[in-house]
Amino acid sequence: MRLDHICVGWLRRQFWSVYGRYVYDRQATIRSRATNQRVVDLFVGRRRHDGERVLDAGCGTGEYTVRLAQAGFRVTGIDYAPGMLSRARSKLARTPEGSVLLRMASLDRPLPFPDASFEHCILVSVLQAVAEPGFTLGELRRVLRPGGTLVVVHYPRPPLHDLPLLAEVRTQLAGSGARGPLTFAMVAAKSWGERVGATRYWTAGELERMSLDSRYRVVSIESRAPIIAVAERPPG
Repeated sequence: MRLDHICVGWLRRQFWSVYGRYVYDRQATIRSRATNQRVVDLFVGRRRHDGERVLDAGCGTGEYTVRLAQAGFRVTGIDYAPGMLSRARSKLARTPEGSVLLRMASLDRPLPFPDASFEHCILVSVLQAVAEPGFTLGELRRVLRPGGTLVVVHYPRPPLHDLPLLAEVRTQLAGSGARGPLTFAMVAAKSWGERVGATRYWTAGELERMSLDSRYRVVSIESRAPIIAVAERPPG
């Protein structure tokens, strides 16, 4: 692996650690609580028995990890940023005892789980940031049981990116109520990175094609923002 790739990877991990520890949850008020509940309801509707296992791949600060555990699932949350996992651990008192396992892992590498370890998997605003989406989808397919569910939540390019950068940052902070120079700097860096290509944006059709190419069976796709794609690992 080239040294410049190692340095970029290290810097990205440090950025998301700081962002997760100090900024992410401060912006929670501008994330859609209705979307969160809709996604949890999708998993509940596909559940066959209590205690099914969910892999929250790129769990961040544990927003969905907590909600799914409260809904009766056993959840393993993975993230490569220690700061994200630290915030997630601070929320585990809100979950049933023993229902959540958090561990550090990268979605750009083989996952540290045996084949067919989970009944379900969720990816929220993560697939667009990995190095090779096809590789990541393949690893998630491997650790899903046959017939298991993959839910991908993808936010298309926000209209705020059409504003000047500082205007976008001020609008985001005004909508969330977050304050402070660190928050301003982190939100500005994140928005700038998204504008220059650190985040990829896809249509519902492109996500469907990626899922099919990775040998999933597509169950449904909601094309309105956020795009919610539901797929299965085919039996056999």
